[in-house]
Amino acid sequence: MVKGLEVIELDGHVMRCVHDQNGNHVVQKCIKCVPVEKIGFIIFAFRRQIATLSTHPYGCCVIQSFGALFRRTTRSTYSG
Repeated sequence: MVKGLEVIELDGHVMRCVHDQNGNHVVQKCIKCVPVEKIGFIIFAFRRQIATLSTHPYGCCVIQSFGALFRRTTRSTYSG
């Protein structure tokens, strides 16, 4: 399982992966499995792209993965 070391190879290629039928699954898996502190470059790649991605057939799935990450992170932060 990818935990951060190999993930950096996606840096600079995130948007191309998100728009790809198979690549979007890779990005979703990174969001789900890699520690948040190691996927900042993915979050950075999405700046000013949320509206466009949310209406894209594959991009919307990646945005939903971020929603799940946000809920998990928020839950763990406030559950104390």
